[in-house]
Amino acid sequence: MSNSKLTKKDPKEQIAKWTEYKKTKIKENIDLPRLGALRRHALWTKLGSIIILSVVGIIICLYFISFKSSVRSVKLVGADEIDGAKVAKIIDVSPKTKVVFSLFKGKEYSKKISRVFPEVDTVKITVTNWNNLILHIKEKRVIGYVKENNHYRKILFNGKVSRQDISEKLVDISKPLFLGYSRQKSIINDLKVYKALPPYFRDKIKMISGKIRRPNQIILLLNDHNIIIGDVNTFAEKIKYYNSIKKQLTQPSIIDMEVGVFSRPLTVKDKEQYEINF
Repeated sequence: MSNSKLTKKDPKEQIAKWTEYKKTKIKENIDLPRLGALRRHALWTKLGSIIILSVVGIIICLYFISFKSSVRSVKLVGADEIDGAKVAKIIDVSPKTKVVFSLFKGKEYSKKISRVFPEVDTVKITVTNWNNLILHIKEKRVIGYVKENNHYRKILFNGKVSRQDISEKLVDISKPLFLGYSRQKSIINDLKVYKALPPYFRDKIKMISGKIRRPNQIILLLNDHNIIIGDVNTFAEKIKYYNSIKKQLTQPSIIDMEVGVFSRPLTVKDKEQYEINF
C-alpha cells in the first residue's frame, strides 16, 4: 500500500475558484464583439489616413507640375519709382521660379534689393491669382532730396542717397532740398548738422545750399524766406537765438551766425546767388 500523503482541499476555496473562472469567461464572451469593433475602427482610421495623405500628395504633385505653381508676374507696391523688371532680375525670379518657395524669402529679397536700391528697408511678399507675386516695399525714412539737373534723389536718414531719379511731382515738399552739392562739397557734414537740429526747427528748413565759400560753412533757406549762414561746428548751438532775432526783422533777411550773430536785408543779388524765387 502506498505511503503517499493525501492533501485535503477546502471545498469553499474550490467553489470560489470555479465561480471566478465562470465570471472571467462570461466577461470575455461579452468583450469579444466590442474588441472586434475597436479593431475594425482602428483599421478604417488607418486606411482613411493613408487615403487622405495619398490624395494630398497627388494634389501637391499636380500643383507643382501645373503652370499655376510658377511665377507669372512681379509687381511692386510702395515704390513707384523703382523698376519692377529690374527688381525681378535682382532677386532672380523667372517663370521657372516656384511661387510657394518665394513666399518665404522676404528677408533674402530685402537684402538683395537694398544693395541696389538703398532706400528699400523691408519686403513683404503676397500672391494674387495663384501666381502673381506682389512685393510690398517699405522704404527707409527720407529726410530730404538732392536736386541734379531736372531730377531729384532721395536722401535717407542713414546718410545714403538713393540711386533712383524721381520727378518733381514725387518730391515731398515738407522735406528740405539739398541744392548745389558736388564732390568737393560733401552732403554728409551738412546732414550731421541737420539731424542735430531740434525737430521744430528742421520743419522750418526749405533748402540747404552747397554753394559755400568756406569748407565749414552751411547755408539754409527757411520757409519764412530768411537765409541763415553758419559754421557746421557751432550752428546747432547758435540756432537757439533764431526766434529772438526773427522778431526784430521787418523783411526777408540774411542772418549770419558764423562769427557772432548779425543780420541784413536780403538783396536781389543774394536771391540770384542762392537761386531763390519768392
